[in-house]
Amino acid sequence: MGALLLLAMLCAGAAAADIDVVLGEDSGAYREVAELLRKELAAKATVNIVAPGAAVPGREPDVVITVGTRALAAALESRTAPVVATLVPRLSYERTLRGAKALPGRRVSAVFIDQPYGRQLNLISLVLPGRQRIGVLATAEYEENLKLLVTAAQPRRFSIVSEIVTSPQNVPPALSRVLGESELLLALPDPGIFNAGTIHNILLATYRAQQPVIGFSPAYVRAGALAALYSTPQQMAQQAAELALRALTGAGLPPPQHPRAYSVGVNSTVARSLGITVDDAAVLTSKLAAMEREP
Repeated sequence: MGALLLLAMLCAGAAAADIDVVLGEDSGAYREVAELLRKELAAKATVNIVAPGAAVPGREPDVVITVGTRALAAALESRTAPVVATLVPRLSYERTLRGAKALPGRRVSAVFIDQPYGRQLNLISLVLPGRQRIGVLATAEYEENLKLLVTAAQPRRFSIVSEIVTSPQNVPPALSRVLGESELLLALPDPGIFNAGTIHNILLATYRAQQPVIGFSPAYVRAGALAALYSTPQQMAQQAAELALRALTGAGLPPPQHPRAYSVGVNSTVARSLGITVDDAAVLTSKLAAMEREP
């Protein structure tokens, strides 16, 4: 009887768990990730999706999951519960934490949206073996990330041909200089360089130079990049849900982390037009996983 009573109390406690999912934007991938989080966590907690700018509820949830950088900043200013951030670049996460009035010891973690550079370089070695000079454009805000890329490239014997771009008008000449010295272009998720207003011209210039582009989303593959490495909303939501469940059990939050699960996209039409033979996405994903298991 005592065991049954304890089980009932545990089940009641689990059902009472309360998680707020705070959106940075109420559109596209943000809403998709939120709904996937609701599905992932439905058996363990009541999930409340909070629209951007909505008033903070009177009660404090057990965990807050933020979707996007704006949501993270808002949660750090107005919430005291543990925070799990997702759909946020590593650089934005670190800057938001530095700028927020977060208390020392505040429990915050994240699943970054960007892939680790070692994984991206591994993909390049699989898709474009023998090409060692990687072109990169970045704004001044991304210089820190550029240094991390250079560090990851050195043991793999890649050289990084980079240009820091100070204004949108400087993108074309900087790209021309990079393409003159590199063998491919690696697109970083730097919105000051790669955005809806520039991507068409960048892809056109690289195609004319017969240099492939490695992107960071399936949209880039559809637009004309040779390949891309990214995590889907489902993969992001699953990992963020795991962190939130850890917080619910009292196990604490691990350090912020890159996505564990990922997907590869390949544009076979672009590959043929550039005379490049590329494995299909499933084979590349399997090979990448094997490379990450190597000591």
